[in-house]
Amino acid sequence: MDIEEQKVQREGYVNAFRSAEIVSSVLAGQLKKIAVTFVECGGAAVQVVPWTLIDGSESAARFAEDLRRQPIRRISFTSISNALAFARELIRTNRFRAS
Repeated sequence: MDIEEQKVQREGYVNAFRSAEIVSSVLAGQLKKIAVTFVECGGAAVQVVPWTLIDGSESAARFAEDLRRQPIRRISFTSISNALAFARELIRTNRFRAS
């Protein structure tokens, strides 16, 4: 993807976490909260935003703002297998307990 495509993609994720639909979906769930992180996978996977508890509009907006402030990285290739291995380790070692 070129830099403009990356900006559009990032903006989409930021806007999603600012949306009432996302917050409503989280609050409609059994636990009324979720833990999320943001990872980019190009070459080496990178955790762009650390694990964050989303339990309402304020925490979702903070997550969106944290993501918006992160620089966009230019990476020449994508490695989905590396991203999956990286994500597996993030899930295994995060501080939240899933049900």
